[in-house]
Amino acid sequence: MGGSIARGQPPQSLSEADANRYTDRFWWWLMPDTVKFVLVLAFLGGAVYGSAWALSHFPPEQTEIVKSLPSEKLRGK
Repeated sequence: MGGSIARGQPPQSLSEADANRYTDRFWWWLMPDTVKFVLVLAFLGGAVYGSAWALSHFPPEQTEIVKSLPSEKLRGK
């Protein structure tokens, strides 16, 4: 059983603490693809919804921008 590792199982030679770190570090790769897909869609949907909510509750304020133009640009020359 030296080189083969069952999916989601740490190697036999690791201590209990190392085994916990091994499984915690690789939880994303152990999840089914469908669950990953749903989590990514939920994250993106939440980001879009949160952005829309923030813009509706805190609309951007309009400010005047005053910039002087040289007379050459106003004359079109």
